[in-house]
Amino acid sequence: MYYVYLGAGASSSRLTGMFIITFVAKVLKSFLEIGIEYAGLGRFYTATGLTGLSRVGTSILLSVVFLIVGVVFYKVDLEKVMSRLKHRYSTEKPTIE
Repeated sequence: MYYVYLGAGASSSRLTGMFIITFVAKVLKSFLEIGIEYAGLGRFYTATGLTGLSRVGTSILLSVVFLIVGVVFYKVDLEKVMSRLKHRYSTEKPTIE
């Protein structure tokens, strides 16, 4: 998004026009995401309706789960993990000289 602002600044575009376009785009994006999430949760809710959770409860539970997963992925150094896994499961056997 910052590239858009830099490019627009280089071409001397109006900042207010860019803000209006950005705001409208974000509202449309959010509208689509909420619709997709609601449709998906409706199907997920019917599949988990036996647990006794309401649609709101299911939504809150999934939000908490994905928040925790996001924090874990943020905290974990995936490059280091992949390097360790590569060394652990490499097919080459170390040679002894």
